[in-house]
Amino acid sequence: MTVMTRVLGAAALAMAAAAPALASPLVWTLTDVHFDDDATASGTFTYDADTGLISDWSITISGSSVLPDFTYTKDGIQDAEEFPYGVAGFALFSFTDSADPFSTDRFFNLVTVRALSDSGGIVALVADGSSVDCDNCGNYHTVDRGSVVALGSSPTPEPATWALTILGFGAIGSTLRMRRPARVVFG
Repeated sequence: MTVMTRVLGAAALAMAAAAPALASPLVWTLTDVHFDDDATASGTFTYDADTGLISDWSITISGSSVLPDFTYTKDGIQDAEEFPYGVAGFALFSFTDSADPFSTDRFFNLVTVRALSDSGGIVALVADGSSVDCDNCGNYHTVDRGSVVALGSSPTPEPATWALTILGFGAIGSTLRMRRPARVVFG
């Protein structure tokens, strides 16, 4: 059995045994988000596509003629959830009055054209009335344009990539070591 056959066999075993690495949650930023009444939304939220959890958020909506300015934050009695919405992404931010924890006063339903992932990118918001900010959904305004942006997680090689790289260097090293020195013949 040649050295190269052994190296290729070890590489195949390493790839089969290695588990993929999970990416870290990304911070998504609302960009150019405008409502139908000229209000704007800005801020960020942290989303982990592997677990489907929104772990932190601070989103401010201001300039509305329908609703008072408002900031959704993780402080206080507030909640954020992620739900599948067809092939799109869906996040619901809500605020509950601390005096009455059973009444929800404010919702911000954020729907993206595709599901958010841990690879980041620019994802447009759905502007068909499904992305909405409302006060008990009596008074509301809808998003008419905008997107969310996240830089992709730093490329961390998966274990299989590391294994192949190490085996490749080992194969090159063993090939160089086994080479016989060239003989010079004077004639």
